Amino acid sequence: MKKIIPHLSYLLLILFLIHCKTFSPTPLRKEFHKEMDLVKNSCIYIENVNGDLEITGWKKDKIEITAIKMGTGSQLRQTDIDINKKDNNLRIKALFPRADISEVYVDFELRVPEEIQIKEIKIEKGDLSTHQIYGELRAEIQEGNINLEDFSGICEVTTDEGDISAKIPESKNSDNFSFKTTKGDILIHLPPELSAQIAAETRLGVITSDFFPSDKKETPLKSLKETFGKGKAAILIKTWNGNIRIKKIQ
Repeated sequence: MKKIIPHLSYLLLILFLIHCKTFSPTPLRKEFHKEMDLVKNSCIYIENVNGDLEITGWKKDKIEITAIKMGTGSQLRQTDIDINKKDNNLRIKALFPRADISEVYVDFELRVPEEIQIKEIKIEKGDLSTHQIYGELRAEIQEGNINLEDFSGICEVTTDEGDISAKIPESKNSDNFSFKTTKGDILIHLPPELSAQIAAETRLGVITSDFFPSDKKETPLKSLKETFGKGKAAILIKTWNGNIRIKKIQ
Protein backbone atom coordinates (compact mmCIF):
# COMPACT_ATOMS: atom_id res chain seq x y z
CA MET A 1 0.00 0.00 0.00
CA LYS A 2 2.87 2.38 0.81
CA LYS A 3 4.26 1.87 -2.72
CA ILE A 4 0.93 2.60 -4.42
CA ILE A 5 0.33 6.05 -2.86
CA PRO A 6 3.43 7.77 -4.35
CA HIS A 7 2.60 6.34 -7.77
CA LEU A 8 -1.00 7.51 -7.45
CA SER A 9 0.10 11.03 -6.51
CA TYR A 10 2.45 11.11 -9.49
CA LEU A 11 -0.35 10.01 -11.82
CA LEU A 12 -2.70 12.69 -10.49
CA LEU A 13 -0.03 15.34 -11.01
CA ILE A 14 0.44 14.28 -14.66
CA LEU A 15 -3.31 14.37 -15.28
CA PHE A 16 -3.51 17.86 -13.74
CA LEU A 17 -0.72 19.17 -15.98
CA ILE A 18 -2.32 17.67 -19.09
CA HIS A 19 -5.63 19.28 -18.13
CA CYS A 20 -3.97 22.69 -17.81
CA LYS A 21 -2.40 22.46 -21.27
CA THR A 22 -5.36 21.14 -23.20
CA PHE A 23 -8.30 23.03 -21.69
CA SER A 24 -8.10 26.78 -22.29
CA PRO A 25 -10.58 29.21 -20.71
CA THR A 26 -13.98 29.23 -22.39
CA PRO A 27 -14.27 32.16 -24.86
CA LEU A 28 -16.75 34.83 -23.82
CA ARG A 29 -18.96 37.02 -25.99
CA LYS A 30 -19.81 40.68 -25.54
CA GLU A 31 -21.89 42.89 -27.82
CA PHE A 32 -21.36 46.57 -28.55
CA HIS A 33 -24.10 48.65 -30.16
CA LYS A 34 -24.23 52.28 -31.26
CA GLU A 35 -26.46 54.32 -33.56
CA MET A 36 -25.86 57.86 -34.83
CA ASP A 37 -26.94 60.23 -37.59
CA LEU A 38 -24.95 59.99 -40.81
CA VAL A 39 -26.03 61.70 -44.01
CA LYS A 40 -25.58 60.13 -47.43
CA ASN A 41 -22.21 60.55 -49.16
CA SER A 42 -20.43 60.67 -45.80
CA CYS A 43 -16.97 59.08 -45.67
CA ILE A 44 -16.29 55.97 -43.59
CA TYR A 45 -12.93 54.46 -42.56
CA ILE A 46 -12.82 51.02 -40.91
CA GLU A 47 -9.90 49.09 -39.41
CA ASN A 48 -9.95 45.61 -37.88
CA VAL A 49 -7.32 43.00 -37.09
CA ASN A 50 -9.21 39.76 -36.57
CA GLY A 51 -12.89 39.43 -37.51
CA ASP A 52 -15.52 39.69 -40.23
CA LEU A 53 -17.24 42.82 -41.54
CA GLU A 54 -20.73 42.99 -43.04
CA ILE A 55 -22.08 46.27 -44.44
CA THR A 56 -25.68 46.71 -45.61
CA GLY A 57 -27.16 49.84 -47.14
CA TRP A 58 -30.54 51.20 -46.10
CA LYS A 59 -32.59 54.32 -46.82
CA LYS A 60 -32.09 55.95 -43.41
CA ASP A 61 -29.69 58.86 -42.86
CA LYS A 62 -28.01 57.15 -39.94
CA ILE A 63 -25.51 54.39 -39.19
CA GLU A 64 -26.10 51.43 -36.91
CA ILE A 65 -22.93 49.76 -35.59
CA THR A 66 -22.95 46.33 -33.98
CA ALA A 67 -19.66 44.78 -32.86
CA ILE A 68 -19.47 41.29 -31.38
CA LYS A 69 -16.31 40.76 -29.33
CA MET A 70 -15.14 37.23 -28.48
CA GLY A 71 -12.25 36.07 -26.30
CA THR A 72 -11.34 35.23 -22.72
CA GLY A 73 -12.28 37.53 -19.85
CA SER A 74 -8.94 39.33 -19.70
CA GLN A 75 -8.84 39.65 -23.51
CA LEU A 76 -12.32 41.15 -23.68
CA ARG A 77 -11.46 43.73 -21.02
CA GLN A 78 -8.57 44.90 -23.21
CA THR A 79 -10.56 44.86 -26.48
CA ASP A 80 -12.43 48.06 -27.31
CA ILE A 81 -14.25 49.79 -30.17
CA ASP A 82 -13.05 53.29 -31.07
CA ILE A 83 -15.48 55.54 -32.95
CA ASN A 84 -14.43 59.00 -34.05
CA LYS A 85 -16.84 61.25 -35.95
CA LYS A 86 -15.79 64.64 -37.29
CA ASP A 87 -18.11 66.48 -39.68
CA ASN A 88 -19.05 63.89 -42.34
CA ASN A 89 -16.04 61.65 -41.67
CA LEU A 90 -16.48 58.58 -39.48
CA ARG A 91 -13.63 56.32 -38.31
CA ILE A 92 -14.31 52.92 -36.74
CA LYS A 93 -11.46 50.85 -35.29
CA ALA A 94 -11.22 47.68 -33.23
CA LEU A 95 -8.55 48.03 -30.50
CA PHE A 96 -6.94 44.72 -29.54
CA PRO A 97 -4.73 43.65 -26.59
CA ARG A 98 -0.98 43.94 -27.11
CA ALA A 99 -0.44 40.25 -26.24
CA ASP A 100 -1.34 37.26 -28.43
CA ILE A 101 -4.59 38.06 -30.24
CA SER A 102 -4.98 34.85 -32.22
CA GLU A 103 -8.00 33.89 -30.06
CA VAL A 104 -9.61 37.35 -29.98
CA TYR A 105 -12.23 38.30 -32.58
CA VAL A 106 -14.34 41.35 -33.34
CA ASP A 107 -17.10 40.90 -35.92
CA PHE A 108 -18.77 44.07 -37.22
CA GLU A 109 -22.26 44.50 -38.68
CA LEU A 110 -23.01 47.95 -40.09
CA ARG A 111 -26.19 49.49 -41.50
CA VAL A 112 -25.32 52.61 -43.49
CA PRO A 113 -27.02 55.04 -45.92
CA GLU A 114 -27.15 53.43 -49.38
CA GLU A 115 -25.23 56.33 -50.95
CA ILE A 116 -22.02 56.21 -48.95
CA GLN A 117 -18.30 56.65 -49.51
CA ILE A 118 -16.41 53.82 -47.81
CA LYS A 119 -12.97 55.32 -48.31
CA GLU A 120 -10.93 52.67 -46.54
CA ILE A 121 -11.35 49.20 -45.06
CA LYS A 122 -8.32 47.42 -43.61
CA ILE A 123 -8.64 43.88 -42.25
CA GLU A 124 -5.76 41.56 -41.42
CA LYS A 125 -7.83 38.38 -41.08
CA GLY A 126 -11.55 38.22 -41.79
CA ASP A 127 -14.23 38.20 -44.49
CA LEU A 128 -15.92 41.24 -46.02
CA SER A 129 -19.46 41.30 -47.41
CA THR A 130 -21.54 44.25 -48.62
CA HIS A 131 -25.15 44.65 -49.79
CA GLN A 132 -26.87 47.58 -51.52
CA ILE A 133 -24.02 50.08 -51.52
CA TYR A 134 -24.11 52.84 -54.15
CA GLY A 135 -21.10 55.13 -54.00
CA GLU A 136 -17.53 54.16 -53.24
CA LEU A 137 -15.83 51.12 -51.71
CA ARG A 138 -12.10 50.63 -51.15
CA ALA A 139 -10.88 47.64 -49.14
CA GLU A 140 -7.63 45.77 -48.43
CA ILE A 141 -7.65 42.37 -46.74
CA GLN A 142 -4.62 40.22 -45.97
CA GLU A 143 -6.46 36.93 -45.42
CA GLY A 144 -10.16 36.62 -46.10
CA ASN A 145 -12.91 36.39 -48.71
CA ILE A 146 -14.82 39.29 -50.27
CA ASN A 147 -18.45 39.15 -51.37
CA LEU A 148 -20.31 42.11 -52.94
CA GLU A 149 -24.05 42.11 -53.67
CA ASP A 150 -25.80 44.89 -55.60
CA PHE A 151 -23.09 47.54 -55.84
CA SER A 152 -22.63 50.48 -58.18
CA GLY A 153 -20.06 53.26 -58.24
CA ILE A 154 -16.31 53.06 -57.66
CA CYS A 155 -15.02 49.80 -56.21
CA GLU A 156 -11.42 48.76 -55.50
CA VAL A 157 -11.05 45.60 -53.42
CA THR A 158 -7.99 43.40 -52.91
CA THR A 159 -7.19 40.34 -50.81
CA ASP A 160 -3.82 38.62 -50.56
CA GLU A 161 -5.30 35.23 -49.76
CA GLY A 162 -8.99 34.70 -50.41
CA ASP A 163 -11.76 34.42 -52.99
CA ILE A 164 -13.75 37.33 -54.44
CA SER A 165 -17.36 37.18 -55.64
CA ALA A 166 -19.49 40.06 -56.88
CA LYS A 167 -22.98 40.49 -58.31
CA ILE A 168 -23.46 43.66 -60.38
CA PRO A 169 -27.07 43.88 -61.59
CA GLU A 170 -26.61 46.98 -63.78
CA SER A 171 -23.82 48.63 -65.80
CA LYS A 172 -23.60 52.42 -65.42
CA ASN A 173 -21.33 54.99 -67.05
CA SER A 174 -19.79 55.97 -63.73
CA ASP A 175 -19.12 52.40 -62.56
CA ASN A 176 -15.47 51.48 -62.16
CA PHE A 177 -14.59 48.12 -60.62
CA SER A 178 -11.25 46.58 -59.62
CA PHE A 179 -11.10 43.06 -58.15
CA LYS A 180 -7.66 41.68 -57.24
CA THR A 181 -6.44 38.66 -55.28
CA THR A 182 -3.05 37.01 -55.09
CA LYS A 183 -4.23 33.53 -54.13
CA GLY A 184 -7.89 32.83 -54.79
CA ASP A 185 -10.69 32.52 -57.34
CA ILE A 186 -12.82 35.39 -58.66
CA LEU A 187 -16.48 34.98 -59.63
CA ILE A 188 -18.34 37.93 -61.20
CA HIS A 189 -22.06 37.93 -62.05
CA LEU A 190 -23.05 40.56 -64.66
CA PRO A 191 -26.34 41.54 -66.36
CA PRO A 192 -27.21 39.72 -69.63
CA GLU A 193 -27.34 43.05 -71.51
CA LEU A 194 -23.77 43.84 -70.56
CA SER A 195 -22.27 47.25 -71.30
CA ALA A 196 -18.72 47.23 -70.01
CA GLN A 197 -15.02 47.19 -70.82
CA ILE A 198 -13.53 44.11 -69.20
CA ALA A 199 -9.84 43.40 -68.63
CA ALA A 200 -9.07 40.11 -66.87
CA GLU A 201 -5.83 38.25 -66.18
CA THR A 202 -4.66 35.15 -64.30
CA ARG A 203 -1.19 33.62 -64.17
CA LEU A 204 -1.80 30.13 -62.78
CA GLY A 205 -5.52 29.70 -63.48
CA VAL A 206 -7.96 30.03 -66.39
CA ILE A 207 -10.70 32.46 -67.47
CA THR A 208 -14.15 31.29 -68.56
CA SER A 209 -17.14 33.49 -69.46
CA ASP A 210 -20.81 33.14 -70.38
CA PHE A 211 -20.36 36.16 -72.65
CA PHE A 212 -18.06 34.35 -75.07
CA PRO A 213 -19.59 33.08 -78.35
CA SER A 214 -21.15 29.63 -77.92
CA ASP A 215 -18.26 27.90 -79.71
CA LYS A 216 -15.74 29.48 -77.33
CA LYS A 217 -17.57 29.44 -74.00
CA GLU A 218 -15.51 26.61 -72.60
CA THR A 219 -12.23 27.82 -74.06
CA PRO A 220 -9.83 28.53 -71.17
CA LEU A 221 -7.91 31.80 -71.42
CA LYS A 222 -5.15 33.43 -69.40
CA SER A 223 -6.07 37.01 -70.29
CA LEU A 224 -9.07 38.86 -71.69
CA LYS A 225 -9.55 42.41 -72.89
CA GLU A 226 -12.86 43.14 -74.58
CA THR A 227 -15.66 45.70 -74.82
CA PHE A 228 -19.25 44.51 -74.51
CA GLY A 229 -22.17 46.67 -75.66
CA LYS A 230 -21.44 50.39 -75.34
CA GLY A 231 -18.71 49.78 -72.77
CA LYS A 232 -20.28 51.93 -70.04
CA ALA A 233 -18.60 50.37 -67.00
CA ALA A 234 -14.91 49.53 -66.54
CA ILE A 235 -14.12 46.20 -64.86
CA LEU A 236 -10.61 45.01 -63.97
CA ILE A 237 -10.19 41.43 -62.69
CA LYS A 238 -6.82 39.99 -61.64
CA THR A 239 -5.60 36.94 -59.76
CA TRP A 240 -2.16 35.36 -59.64
CA ASN A 241 -3.11 31.87 -58.48
CA GLY A 242 -6.78 31.23 -59.16
CA ASN A 243 -9.53 30.95 -61.76
CA ILE A 244 -11.76 33.72 -63.09
CA ARG A 245 -15.40 33.06 -63.97
CA ILE A 246 -17.67 35.67 -65.54
CA LYS A 247 -21.32 34.60 -65.36
CA LYS A 248 -24.62 36.02 -66.60
CA ILE A 249 -27.22 36.90 -63.99
CA GLN A 250 -30.16 34.56 -64.56
